[in-house]
Amino acid sequence: MVDTLLNELLQQVELGERADSSFKKEAWTACIVAIKDIQSRPVSLEQCKSKVDLLKEQWKNFNWLRGHSGFGWDEEKGLVTAPSKVWDEICKVFTPISLLG
Repeated sequence: MVDTLLNELLQQVELGERADSSFKKEAWTACIVAIKDIQSRPVSLEQCKSKVDLLKEQWKNFNWLRGHSGFGWDEEKGLVTAPSKVWDEICKVFTPISLLG
């Protein structure tokens, strides 16, 4: 579902259905239709927007971790890495749930 949502939003950008920093209603409608085509359970406009908001927050947190001193990237595993001391310091400031969005 997420792949379909993001692919449809990309198509909507190419079609000019994005105004300023948000998508037009027509773009969201196209996403709902595209998702309906691949799964039997319908989704709402609010669900689509909520999923995109969650993904944006996770992307922001991911980039913050990657750019933060002490963190690295394990290409093979596809994971952000850091020594235990660095994770311990981050966990003192942020709860693990807040880092996930």
